[in-house]
Order: sequence, then structure tokens, then C-alpha cells
Amino acid sequence: MNAAEALGVWSFRVAATVHALLLCAQPVLAGLFLAGDFGKLSIHATLAGIVILACMVQFVAAVLVWRPGMRSPWPIAITAAMFLAEGIQTGAGYERNLGLHVPLGVTVVATGVALAVWGWRRPRRSAGPAAPPPGLVSTPQGWTRIPEGWAATPRGWVQIPARPGPGTSEGEP
Repeated sequence: MNAAEALGVWSFRVAATVHALLLCAQPVLAGLFLAGDFGKLSIHATLAGIVILACMVQFVAAVLVWRPGMRSPWPIAITAAMFLAEGIQTGAGYERNLGLHVPLGVTVVATGVALAVWGWRRPRRSAGPAAPPPGLVSTPQGWTRIPEGWAATPRGWVQIPARPGPGTSEGEP
């Protein structure tokens, strides 16, 4: 992994982890509010803005991870969708629309945690080129037909000894 790849991967890991931790704090604060600690509601509301800011940082990090030759581009789309969902979530919370606020909150937290977990996984390596069709072999120039009586090996081409036909012995010409 070169320096640019490492910067992208580590920035996404840190941003997604911080974002996920902030998201996980939100239901805890809401639960404390429901348990009677009414001061937690203002912290819950303030943290909503911080969560959205963390999502913006995560978006930039997702772009750094995506850059060509690096990881998948789908975290950019997922993070953009999360940004939109978090805005709707905040609005629903201020309007006290719990029918939307609670299920959307569960979805946003689960998505944020899943994205953070994905960020810490090792990138998948390409399986390489597709297997060649029968009778062909992959070369740097493309697919090449295997010549009659020859076989491709990792060390190069080898000639296959001729087999005696049916009804002949090995000693006959």
C-alpha cells in the first residue's frame, strides 16, 4: 500500500469510527432523557449537529478511499445517503415526529456501524483475469490459441509427446 492509499484508508477508518461512535451515543442520550434526565435532550440535539459534521468529514474520507486504483466507490454513495437521512432525522426530532425519528435513527446507526466495520476490513484482492475459454491461454498480448501438441505451463510452452493410436504398439513406426 503506497502513501496515498494509506492516507485514504486510514482517514476513512478514523472518520467512520468517530461517526459511528457519535451515532451510538444518540440512542443512549435519548434513553437517558426518557428515563427522566431531561438535560440529556439538549445534548442529544447538539450532538445531532456534530453527527452531521462528522458525516461530512466521512464523505471526504470516502472520496479519498475511492480514488482510482484504491477501494470501492460505494461508501461515497452510502455516506451521501446517510447525510440526507441524518438531516431528515434531525428535522423529525425537532418536530417530535417519533414515528419517523425512531426507525430512521435505528437505520442510520446500523448503517454507520456497518460502514465503520467495512472500513476496518482488508480490501479484497482481485482474483485476476477470467479463466480462458477451452483451447486458449492468456498471454500479455491477449488470448492465444494453444498449438496442437503443445501445452502452456507456468514456465512456458512444452511439447506434448505423441501418444500411440489405438491398435498400435509403441515400438512400431
